Amino acid sequence: MVLFSKRWIWLLVLIAGGTVWLANLRSGTGEMHQEVPKVVDFNWHIRPILSDRCFACHGPDEKKREANLRLDTREGAFAPVDTLQGIPRFAIVAGHPEQSLLIHRIHSSHPDSIMPPRATHLTLNEYEKKLLWKWIEQGAQWKDHWAFIAPQRPIPPKVSDKLWNKNPIDAFVFDKMAEHGLSANESSDPERLIRRASMVLTGLPPTPGLVEKITKNTTEQTYNELIDTLLESAAYGERWAMYWMDLSRYSDTHGYQDDLPRIMWPWRDWVIKAFNENMPYNQFVTWQLAGDLLPDKTKETLLASGFNRNHKISQEGGVIDEEYRVEYVADRTNTFGKAFLGLTNECARCHDHKYDPLTTRDYYGMFAFFNQVDENGFVPNLQTPKPYMIISPADLTTELPFLNGKAGFKTPKDTILQMIMRDSVGLRKSYVLVRGQYDQHGQEVQPNMPAAVLPFDTTKYSKNRIGMAQWLFDPSNPLTARVWVNRLWQEVYGRGIVATPDNFGMQGALPSHPELLDWLAVEFRESGWNMKHLLKLMVTSAAFKQSSVVTKDKLEKDPENIWLSRGPRFRLPYEFIRDNILASSGLLHHEIGGPSVKPWQPAGIWEEISTEKTANAFRGEYSYIPDTLPEKQYRRSLYTYQRRTIPPPTHLTFDAPTRDNCEVRRTRSNTPLQALVMLNDRQVLTAARKLAFQIVQGTNDPASRISAAFQRILTRTPTKQEMKPIIAYYQTELERLKSDPKSVTQLLETEGSPDQAALMLAISLLYNLDEALVL
Repeated sequence: MVLFSKRWIWLLVLIAGGTVWLANLRSGTGEMHQEVPKVVDFNWHIRPILSDRCFACHGPDEKKREANLRLDTREGAFAPVDTLQGIPRFAIVAGHPEQSLLIHRIHSSHPDSIMPPRATHLTLNEYEKKLLWKWIEQGAQWKDHWAFIAPQRPIPPKVSDKLWNKNPIDAFVFDKMAEHGLSANESSDPERLIRRASMVLTGLPPTPGLVEKITKNTTEQTYNELIDTLLESAAYGERWAMYWMDLSRYSDTHGYQDDLPRIMWPWRDWVIKAFNENMPYNQFVTWQLAGDLLPDKTKETLLASGFNRNHKISQEGGVIDEEYRVEYVADRTNTFGKAFLGLTNECARCHDHKYDPLTTRDYYGMFAFFNQVDENGFVPNLQTPKPYMIISPADLTTELPFLNGKAGFKTPKDTILQMIMRDSVGLRKSYVLVRGQYDQHGQEVQPNMPAAVLPFDTTKYSKNRIGMAQWLFDPSNPLTARVWVNRLWQEVYGRGIVATPDNFGMQGALPSHPELLDWLAVEFRESGWNMKHLLKLMVTSAAFKQSSVVTKDKLEKDPENIWLSRGPRFRLPYEFIRDNILASSGLLHHEIGGPSVKPWQPAGIWEEISTEKTANAFRGEYSYIPDTLPEKQYRRSLYTYQRRTIPPPTHLTFDAPTRDNCEVRRTRSNTPLQALVMLNDRQVLTAARKLAFQIVQGTNDPASRISAAFQRILTRTPTKQEMKPIIAYYQTELERLKSDPKSVTQLLETEGSPDQAALMLAISLLYNLDEALVL
């Protein structure tokens, strides 16, 4: 016999058991002993809980929403959930947690009423429950998502320390340090500091001249002058182009199964040029989004628009043309969201976003801007996918003088077909694609942007990709400046102020220094989107100049260095590691731009995918054929040939992406495979061999030789303590090699002396030091 329905059981539980936990909450007894903030903030304390535990069932996705309850909007959260005996009931009753159904449900122990449901395997700890109680008790003040509120310039905190009150960045950092019971490190020594700055800004070690200058004169003025030198070097543009290649998903091949070659290097040359000229970021992005639509377009702006042609393109017979064309448009839409807005657009392609206020209509509104391109989904083998521009040698002396024509053109009659953007003459209609399927048309949509970020005002913005750029750089857009300065901060300090640079939405990390992020965003915008200005502020700050030495206390309090009480220290990207090896040995060939090159890589890898069909496309080769000329073998790693289906193996070993999609943050790992590469890679051994040969010509003293190698690789003078184990290793290998002439010949690849071979091994050891692999 059933005495009570489930609903009445739940009510009895609330009445009987609820009285106990309400009493415990009021009295402070029970398990809830952790202190909560005096003022509970919705954005910093409450929204993360709701987003992580509640939005899946009570969030933006209307089709998945349950119990008539929506917790991602103010209106939904405070609306009646249902009625009991004609009286409306509410999930949240401001000022009255004891009347709020949300509070009752999270404290329930009944399987039919507890929230989150046990089937979700999500739970709230007692601290989180207490936060929700106090927030409601304090009036349940609601705020829009922090990242969707346009930044305002905050006033930097007052700091008593003279060293930390010169740069506004330092005032914010120092204040947070003190708040978390931390104190700043002393400044790094000049040699380590100039290496750090040079690696961050150029991706290369400092020249001996720069090191000598800062060691002789350690004044702030000298350091600032050296920073200006680095910012003006040609290597600066190459370094930041490396980051942009990941973001833009640049590759030298089309991808998919056939993965045939493409020509995109002229666009890469333009990116390097734009960074070196310090092109304002708003212009830099606008040209890439809509360079083909500008009223005063030139060949340069057309070339810049190649950004949106970096996606994969199918050349496989039998594919459905429209299906793949839609995939290319979706790729641009997804890339736009991640690259410029820091949002996971792709989550709204098939259904409303589960966490962020992005509907499928929002997604296909953005999709519509890119849906006008005159292109095909299937492109026959060896044809350049339209639309494209023709670049001739004559352009090198007129509109495109920055292209490396020496490397790119073999004869004066050569031309290059460079993929660009160009819209169709007619307007192609756009629709919501049901479940993301290319042939399932739902409601028609017009070009539009997410209103939750910033409404797309058609009286202010053009209804094309120019309008996208105008919307993106509107001063009221809350994301654009924040997202890019966060990426710059990530590259300088190793971790973004927002630790999820690809996600500024509800599921993304909260900023560690929100006021600093807003200050930087406004400073960036008001400086005319001046990237070099912002980078100089970062690398001249006291925070950046700190020693990276970590104490036991700091490691316990702040293992990830979130509060910046020590200098940045993180593993370098592979390109930086390889380029440092080439530069220190004198092998690096400094040449800007041009087609990609093929340095050495292990044999037999390309055969895994090459077929008779694709072999002819790759110069008639089944195998990867390395370049033999030194000026091609030893170019900067930016120019290494990128084949999507088989990327350079050493790049992958050191966490480089495959370039299939837009990537804004690389994984950082430290693996045995990486150590094996550093010990056995032919390029590393060649560099060690060459550097050993150079050094033995200059001195016969073993200690002097080791010291010279150390300074070339790590750009600083070694201590006596550091020298001892290296000299000991050198002497051990020297004694072994004196009685083993065959090994000497194998190491040097020619006849030579045991001391040169032993020095080569010692240099290889130096290349493997942790200090050589980290910032």
